[in-house]
Amino acid sequence: YITRRIFKKVNSDPDTQSLLVVADRLKLTIQQVLDMPVSHYNLWIAYLKKEQDEYKTRTSLDEAKRYKR
Repeated sequence: YITRRIFKKVNSDPDTQSLLVVADRLKLTIQQVLDMPVSHYNLWIAYLKKEQDEYKTRTSLDEAKRYKR
């Protein structure tokens, strides 16, 4: 039951998702991410968002090329 509640919170709370993604990507504990300056955290979030947007664009272009053939 507890695991289900935690899973639901992670899936429904974007702040929690972002925190976990930064911690995972930087190989830090959640506490270390919480202790980092907000400006550093925001910079990482912006970088990861940019990376995600580039991936989505690249994927869409690849899909369009496949469809065009």
